[in-house]
Formats: sequence, C-alpha cells, structure tokens
Amino acid sequence: MAYTSEQFIRNLAIHIHDHYAHAVRYFGLLAPRSKGRLFSGIFAVLGQAQRPRPQRVSWALSIKREFGVDPLSDSTGQQMRWVGRVSGQ
Repeated sequence: MAYTSEQFIRNLAIHIHDHYAHAVRYFGLLAPRSKGRLFSGIFAVLGQAQRPRPQRVSWALSIKREFGVDPLSDSTGQQMRWVGRVSGQ
C-alpha cells in the first residue's frame, strides 16, 4: 500500500500508547511463558540444537570495546576501584 506522509504517521501513531499506559508487550507464541515451552519442542522437531544464551557484557567492557576508552582508569592510567560511598545529609 502507498500512503502519504500524513497518513503513514496517523496509522503509526495508533500503536503508540499514552504516557503511563500499560500494554501487553508480547503475546501468543512470543510470550515469555510460552517461548520456554514451545521453543524446545520446535528445535527438537527441526533437529537443531538451541544455542546457549550469551553471557552479559559489563558496562565497562562495552564502553572500552565501542569507544576505545577504559572508563575505570584514571588520568594516570591506574585502575580505579570502589572504595565506598559518601553519605549524603
């Protein structure tokens, strides 16, 4: 289908909820509850092995990989470490 820009925005805006409006994010086959039960059966029928979930990348490693800067090293190149929190008053 071909839409004008105004028609396209109007049709797209229908799917955007108001602030603080709750909605179901996933349902049917993609619902979290059914994915766990269904996907193992689908992979068995297809004769494929499910790949393991990748390990989470820390925020510091992610910044270092993307920007080439280590956020945990100070201006002299020394590694910073957590010492404690200053109590607020």
